[in-house]
Amino acid sequence: STRKESSAASDVYKRQKEKFRLKHKSKFNTIGASHTWEVKNDLRYKNGAFTVLLLSELGQKLPEVYQRYYSSNNVFYSNTDLALQTHSKQALELVFKRPMYKITTGYALHVNRGVYMYDMTQLNWSNSTELSSSVIQQAYIKSSINHKKFSWRQVYRFSLTNTERLIVPRHQLDGSIITSVGIFKAKRLKATFGLTYNLNSRTSVIPIIENMGQYNLLNISTTDSQKGLFNMGAMVAVKIETFRFFVKFSNIGYFWNSTSWQYIDGIYLPELTLRVGLTWDFWN
Repeated sequence: STRKESSAASDVYKRQKEKFRLKHKSKFNTIGASHTWEVKNDLRYKNGAFTVLLLSELGQKLPEVYQRYYSSNNVFYSNTDLALQTHSKQALELVFKRPMYKITTGYALHVNRGVYMYDMTQLNWSNSTELSSSVIQQAYIKSSINHKKFSWRQVYRFSLTNTERLIVPRHQLDGSIITSVGIFKAKRLKATFGLTYNLNSRTSVIPIIENMGQYNLLNISTTDSQKGLFNMGAMVAVKIETFRFFVKFSNIGYFWNSTSWQYIDGIYLPELTLRVGLTWDFWN
């Protein structure tokens, strides 16, 4: 009787242990790269259809523009400052998964410190601007449905930043629907239909420094903003044995959105694009 109780307790402990999983990854550059480092942790607990995830990332890296160099008649810049940029991400997710569908809700906190921006007033790179320290909070919900030959995926994100500049849309919705069917009695001809859609709330128009090819993020207007954008795409593909044919439509939203819509200054909403593809395999 004592052995049975001990064995049962061991099995319970083993099952509880299998519900937890911890992944840790860290790196530190001892030679070169200015001793940059990074630490990642992934802790998750699974109980039936529910899974709780806790993700953590922290590290320091070299400025992305450190090795960039440019010179012309009126501009000369090269960032020689080796101060490391700090980045971190903390996320908490709750996942509910069944054979046919999956729902994920989560919250993420992104923090960046010491980010270099090109300051036109100083004509130099600086890591002490108001955008050098950024805090982005995101709440999101992801859902997916898979049933036989039907698939639907959708993601909604709500973002808040520590700046009035709407570089990141506060509301973002992305989704796709794909289904496959057999045509005719023998169903040797297979067709796939797909639809994608995305919706972004209003954003600020980002100016650029043309002769440098650099975003001028410090001079974004906080009063003028671009209206939201709803766009769609569609696809049809046909396959019969080794023959495959597809037609894809992109930027269908060109018909109902303002053609003067622009996220980057000088780059307007692209017009409807049609792509056609055909492949055929031959072998002996």
